[in-house]
Amino acid sequence: MNIEKRLYYPITDEILGLLASLAKKEKEDFFRRNPSAAPLYRDRFVAAALCQGAALHFLGRGNGVKDIDIHIFYIQHPNRRQLSRTVYSVAHDFPEFGARRVDFIRTVVPERIVAAGGGNPVKVLRAFLREEPTKNSFYLAQKAVIGLLPGSIFGAVVWPAS
Repeated sequence: MNIEKRLYYPITDEILGLLASLAKKEKEDFFRRNPSAAPLYRDRFVAAALCQGAALHFLGRGNGVKDIDIHIFYIQHPNRRQLSRTVYSVAHDFPEFGARRVDFIRTVVPERIVAAGGGNPVKVLRAFLREEPTKNSFYLAQKAVIGLLPGSIFGAVVWPAS
């Protein structure tokens, strides 16, 4: 099965729901694989979002789906300012897309940005993308971000903010 072939089927709410379920599972699995990070970051979750090319494709502005990037955002901890930047990949079989690689990336958001967003996940992520305090936020802001978790932001167009 060739998971590198670009496919052009629309990303439906059903597929977004599958992605949200995968993100929820990976959020917990990460702390099982990295128990030292759990006490510092488990309770600092902000949001999980579909990002990059697949997010653009969801908006009808992409050029198909080759792989799927999901960022899991956390409030930066003052005692450990970085989380593992290792991309964790799984292959998942989607109804319309077949086997696709899903990449999970953990991203930390500075506390000052979280405070400015008032704890609202969409406002926090928009501030993070608008202010571009990191290289990662700069690159994410070049494409699109679609909310997956928490449920209150499911399917929300986080970025571009229009």
